[in-house]
Amino acid sequence: MRSAVPVSDQPISDRSTNLGRRMGAAPVTLLLALASLLGLSAQSAAAAEVDIIVADSIKIEKSSGDSTTPITQWENVKITYGFDTTGKTVAPGDTFALKLPSVFNPTQLSWPVYHTDGTHILDCATTDANGATITCTFTDDILNADGSNKYDFLTGEIWATAQVVAKTDTGSVTFGTTVGDVDVPLPGGAVQPAAPGQPSDIVKWGWFTNASRNEIVWQIFIPGDKVALDNPILVVDEMGSGQTLSTTRPMTLRVLTDRANDIWQDVPGAITLVPDSAVPGKFEVRIDQTKLNANDLYVLRYYTGTVAPTIGQTYTNKATVNGVAREQQVTRFENGGGKVDGPGFGGFGVLKQAIAGEAADLVPADMTFDVVASYTLNGQPVETTIAVTPNGEAGELRGLPVGTVVTLTEPQLPMIDGVLWGTPEFSAPVDPDNLVEISGDGKSATVTIGDQKFVYLQLVNTADKVPVPSIKIVKKDVDGNDADTTDEAVDLTAKQGEVGLDFTITNDGTEPLVNVVVSDAVTAGDATVTGLTCDFSALGGPATGTTW
Repeated sequence: MRSAVPVSDQPISDRSTNLGRRMGAAPVTLLLALASLLGLSAQSAAAAEVDIIVADSIKIEKSSGDSTTPITQWENVKITYGFDTTGKTVAPGDTFALKLPSVFNPTQLSWPVYHTDGTHILDCATTDANGATITCTFTDDILNADGSNKYDFLTGEIWATAQVVAKTDTGSVTFGTTVGDVDVPLPGGAVQPAAPGQPSDIVKWGWFTNASRNEIVWQIFIPGDKVALDNPILVVDEMGSGQTLSTTRPMTLRVLTDRANDIWQDVPGAITLVPDSAVPGKFEVRIDQTKLNANDLYVLRYYTGTVAPTIGQTYTNKATVNGVAREQQVTRFENGGGKVDGPGFGGFGVLKQAIAGEAADLVPADMTFDVVASYTLNGQPVETTIAVTPNGEAGELRGLPVGTVVTLTEPQLPMIDGVLWGTPEFSAPVDPDNLVEISGDGKSATVTIGDQKFVYLQLVNTADKVPVPSIKIVKKDVDGNDADTTDEAVDLTAKQGEVGLDFTITNDGTEPLVNVVVSDAVTAGDATVTGLTCDFSALGGPATGTTW
């Protein structure tokens, strides 16, 4: 079968057969039998590095999309390059690799690449080092079950994001391929230095510290002249879901001692950490104001581990410094991808966030939730179930035709004793192409499939505790004596046969009171209760009577 979108300009009749040489039926049978006897695999016998990268297809894109201005150091860029097996022989296990310039540091990860027909064609991976290599390996799926070639040739594109870790004004950078180096122009012709980290106002920043994206460093810049003279200075921090405060990385307060050279020094003994045991993910930092100078700039730094460093996951952190709130988000973007055989398709993923709410601990960590994707394909309605787990990997749908409109809902939540589910809430924190539309109540989302685009949505469920009805009654006589129990019964003989009673009814449960009827009765002796009346006005009810 030939691929639908050839890249080469050669006539089809001139194409050399790819993915293994053609042989007669008998020789092929003999070869496969021999391999079986020797315990060999097609992959181990044929593995080689092949020259299929299209050199002039390598390009660098800024995250902003602006190609006229220089890249800024620490910015993320997207590196894209094409490949074409036309006229080449490739087999399962064969690889092709692109060596990145030292100014780029990609995320350490691996990812599969699929044909538009759904076949798993490649496994690609990066290494964790500046100047990393992106290596893609052909899978066994490029062959049919009988060992014959499934495709005559393959064309496609690989991409990965990388952080720019060094400045340069060379105008271009050099990529390494199997057959030699390739110079590629930089957007704007340079990588300019990042702006100095010396803000004049209270600012919060955060970023991943490593390629595995399992740790975030958070920094709060505090100019001395922006905080009140109260002692201590209070910093209240609220970590979003999926984070835990590091116990191995110390929290520090540093002061800028040399603005020209951006040199900072520790301020010893200035901070005290006070965890909030009642609210998970919340803590307070108390800064000794006597150790601060109004003319200096300070930075409070601490680290959080990410519970589920999955692609597309957004981590939120909010800090309040003496009442001044600052919030920042860090997102693990999709850092690698690709396509085989042409444009015209796209997809999306759904990330289930950590369960919110006071009953979250009642939800099993590995519980599966079903998101339903509804769309039309080839004129027929389709309904696909996407299984996701809290803080787990994204549930993905790929290979959908461009323009397909997919509606996402979570129509049924699992039954769990003691849990009352809130309304599901969809969001799309990173949607640069505006492919996602969230309903007004957040209960559903619509994704319009973009050409070679992939967008991640997030879904939050809130688990509240099932309401429990309960009331507390306190009864006293007019002198303030308890009259709650038989042992504390009112002695009418001492009161000349009549006594006034007051009782307070408090709803100490979690269920609102409805259809309230209040009554009182004598449980021992010969007496009658008269003049019973209640004041419900504090709750919005009548000021007299016994019902509401």
